[in-house]
Amino acid sequence: MDENRIEGTARNLGGKAQEGLGKVTGNARAQAEGLANQAAGAAQDLYGQAADTARETASARYQCRPPNQTASPAGSRLYLSRLDRMVLQG
Repeated sequence: MDENRIEGTARNLGGKAQEGLGKVTGNARAQAEGLANQAAGAAQDLYGQAADTARETASARYQCRPPNQTASPAGSRLYLSRLDRMVLQG
């Protein structure tokens, strides 16, 4: 999990608490700062989610396993043709 997701969630929760405290005390500035922290936290969390998704996609896409050593020549040709298609599509 990307650290931006954790920090963003924490900032969002802190902003909610700050907004609630601002409402209780009638402090409009604390309320506004709480809303701003919530928005910043949500954006940071989304950035972390995008980074996680990109990292997972890249590792899954470029993970290439060699064919079995005891594979027949026909099996090796099949593996190589699939590998060619992956390279051409990418």
